[in-house]
Formats: sequence, structure tokens, C-alpha cells
Amino acid sequence: MTRWDVFRFVGACLGSRLFSRPLPVQTSPMPWPLVVEAADHHLVAPALGWCVRGEECIPVDVRQCFETLLDLNRRRNVIIERALEAAVGSLNDAGITPMLLKGAATLAEDLYPDPGIRVVGDLDLLVRERDAEAADAALERAGFRLEAPLPNFDRDPHHLPPRVHTVLRVSLDLHTRPVVSAIRTLLDASQVLDNGRPRTWRGRALLLPDPAHWMIHTIAHSQITDGHYWRGIPRLRQILALGALAHRYPKALNRALTHDGLAHTRYRKIFAETMLLTDVLLEGKPAAMLSESAARVVERTRMAVEHPAARRWSVYRQFVARNARRLIEQPRFIMRPLRPSFWVRYGARVRRRAQIERW
Repeated sequence: MTRWDVFRFVGACLGSRLFSRPLPVQTSPMPWPLVVEAADHHLVAPALGWCVRGEECIPVDVRQCFETLLDLNRRRNVIIERALEAAVGSLNDAGITPMLLKGAATLAEDLYPDPGIRVVGDLDLLVRERDAEAADAALERAGFRLEAPLPNFDRDPHHLPPRVHTVLRVSLDLHTRPVVSAIRTLLDASQVLDNGRPRTWRGRALLLPDPAHWMIHTIAHSQITDGHYWRGIPRLRQILALGALAHRYPKALNRALTHDGLAHTRYRKIFAETMLLTDVLLEGKPAAMLSESAARVVERTRMAVEHPAARRWSVYRQFVARNARRLIEQPRFIMRPLRPSFWVRYGARVRRRAQIERW
């Protein structure tokens, strides 16, 4: 049983119960410690707990591990939802209707059959730039504070400094753009907000992204901004979200592919390949059913999973290229890494984006 077999098994398990299919058949002994490791690294262990519940083919200790993580994450998301209620309620009182992004949108959309399936890191809200100052003050009134704010070294940041709820300890990013400035042409903030879907959630008014924009934003954040496309291994948490969106909104995929910010750009290839991998991993399609071009994409992913270090030069090259572009746009950027506050704020992010990930 190879690492790729484990990776595909985790993906197929996620796709099975969520899309009403049987669990994949195990044809050889499964290295369960690797399954747990892969699910944990990709932040899908709670989701796997929901998918394997009651399955006698899964060892009891493994099943209990995943089910416990599901229960713990379910409790954590209750706290996160309380923080979201407070934030959106305060923004509504200020006359602002925010758009929820990423994990917050998943919870409000009820995208999954169980609220504990999605691991949510923090809350991400999008408002119009003209409302940013009033929205920031509303969050302050709701109990979200700036805790020892550090200087922001981005010339044109797409969100305000993070705030943390003083009681619930939930972090919140208030965005004025859905994506970083380097790929701002991919998603225009005004267009995203104008096409938002109005919802009333627990008595609060909010917007949810158009499903096509949601798909693009998911791939932009994970595959492009976080660099997982160049590492060669898509994040299963995002793959699961894309699969759930495509399942609920079948027409959204074609609308995303013809979106002005995506069509006729190099990002269209990233989007198309990621959606292909979503189908392959969640549906467990065998290689024999794939076209030649699709098989090449899957084979490249298999090599990255089996031999992560083989992608090191792609990761390093992309890391250097990104920062070279930043240096050209902002010549003074060369002085920033010489300041200790830069490494306090960005040290972990630099290490994460330059490293070779095991999964």
C-alpha cells in the first residue's frame, strides 16, 4: 500500500458518504497510522469521522479517533458560530451587510450534513472598502479587539489587521478584497459583492458568495496564494468543499470556467486541473477511465504525494518568483526582512511556503 493509495483512500472515503456512495473496498491491508496522519494534515479528520461512523470495516480505535475529533470540532464550531452571530449582528446595527467567505460561508450555507465536518481556522468577512472603517468600529463594539497588532508589510493588504473576540477567542479578518493584490484581477470585490446571495441567518442579514465565485475563491486561496498548486498536492479540505459546491450547484462549474477573471488566463489551467482532481479523488475514478491529459495531471499529483521532495525546485522557484515580483513592485521591500518585526509577523508564513510538505 503506497502513500498515493492512502491519499486516494482518504479522498474516496470523503466522497462516499457525502455523495451517497459506498466506502471504497480495501484490497490490501491499510496502514491506518498513515491514514490518520494524512487526514490530520489536510484538516479532514472530523469529516472522515462523519464518513466512517458505524463502518465495521474500519478498526474500532481508528473509528473512535475520527469520531472523537468530529465531536470536538462540532463543539468548537458552536463557539465560532456564536462569534459570527456577534460580528454580523453588530455590523447589521451599523447598516452593513457583510459577505461571509471560506469557513464562515460553509457554516452559514449548511454545505455539509453535519456542522462539525468543516475545520474553521478563523472568520473571514468581506465588506465594501467605503464601509471598512465603520465595520471595523462595529467589530470593536462586538468585542473583537486588536491584540498587540504588528505592522503590516503588505503595500496593499486585502484585509484589515486581525481581531480576536475577547471572550470566545475567535479570530476575525475583515476583508475589503477577496484575494491578495497580486491576483486581484481574478475576483473583483464589487462584482463579488454585487452577485452575493442575500440570506437571513439566525436573524442576521448577510451575503453568501455566488457558487461560481466561491469555487474560484477557494482555488485562488489554497492553490495560488498558499502555493499548493506548485507543491503538486491539493488540500483535501478544499477539494471536499469544491466537491460539495459542484454537487449542490451543478451549473456553477461552467459559469466559473467562463468567468472574465479566469477565462483566457494562466489561472484557468489551475482551476480546471483542480476540479479534475476533485472528481478523481472524491469519486475514486480509476486511471483507465481518464483521458490522456487528465491522466498526466493525476500522475503528476501521484508523484508529488509519493515523493514530496521531488517538487522542491518547483516550490523554491515559485517562492523566489513571487518575491522577485514583489521586490520589483516595492523596491523598499528588500529592507523589510532586516527588521525583527517582519519575522515576528511573517516568519511562520515564510517557512511554511518555502518548505516541502509531507502530505
